[in-house]
Amino acid sequence: MKKGFTLLEVLIAFAILSLVSGFFFLLFGTVISNATITQKFISSLNIAQAQMEELKSKNFEETKSKTFANTNGKIDVSTISDGLLEIYLIYNWEENHKPIEIYSLRSKS
Repeated sequence: MKKGFTLLEVLIAFAILSLVSGFFFLLFGTVISNATITQKFISSLNIAQAQMEELKSKNFEETKSKTFANTNGKIDVSTISDGLLEIYLIYNWEENHKPIEIYSLRSKS
């Protein structure tokens, strides 16, 4: 009786190993892509929050609409009533992705 593997057994093992390896490379590529998108989203969210905090740190009378980040972001300020402002921030952080939107109210006192 011979010891060892036949050529057919080796080819089948190689084919199975190739399929499993291909699956893991595909999975790895997807994970890297998602991590990159998540990193861009978090950075963009930090930019949007910083813009909102900068606006809130100003005097009530200085609170005005503006654009930021090369016109990808926009802050609209509108008066609801005397002493109450509505602040709406929208930031288009990436094409084909939903923009970041932050809504807030600011009172004079």
